[in-house]
Amino acid sequence: MQIKNKDLESFDGLIFDLDGTLINSMPIHNKAWIDTLAKHGLETTEKELMTYAGIASVMIVDRLNQKYGLELHPQEISDEKELIFKERFNEVTLAKEVLEIAIKFKSHKKISIVTGGERETVSMVLDKFEMREHFPVVICAEDTKRGKDTVEPFLLAAQKMGVEPSKCLFFDDGDAGLNGALKAGMEVLKVDLSSQEIYSEF
Repeated sequence: MQIKNKDLESFDGLIFDLDGTLINSMPIHNKAWIDTLAKHGLETTEKELMTYAGIASVMIVDRLNQKYGLELHPQEISDEKELIFKERFNEVTLAKEVLEIAIKFKSHKKISIVTGGERETVSMVLDKFEMREHFPVVICAEDTKRGKDTVEPFLLAAQKMGVEPSKCLFFDDGDAGLNGALKAGMEVLKVDLSSQEIYSEF
């Protein structure tokens, strides 16, 4: 995997998104959303869903309610979607090239995960791919009141790592999280698993 336009040695902390960055799971998440929402009369697309990439499931339902004038129950819809995702969990694969970046630098840098995923599902991923030892700090959806499109989870991760936000670099596939990290004063790299590239422009 090619990394463009960043010197990783210049940062004290490296922060990674999970879905779509450390693991190849976004197509499965999107299919679970499409199937769940269709049961409740809402047709959506992967393109629309990717605009919410990195945002907690209950927050996604809130935004869909606002956008389409619906009254879907955020937690119930989120639970339905997560159940479908878990049924297809065996289809999730590891993005080995991205994980290898964390492994390479963990001996002399602080390493963490910031994800919009719920802790139960995140724990399944960490256990399946034996990643816990590499990421001593993991920020999940339940850890903050606001999601990855805000500064809150990133500032919490920086605090727990003991690193200034300006010395952190965040890897993510979704623009919402990248923008949140930028607002927090971090630098960012966008991950594109389909093209096997990591780059600074997005």
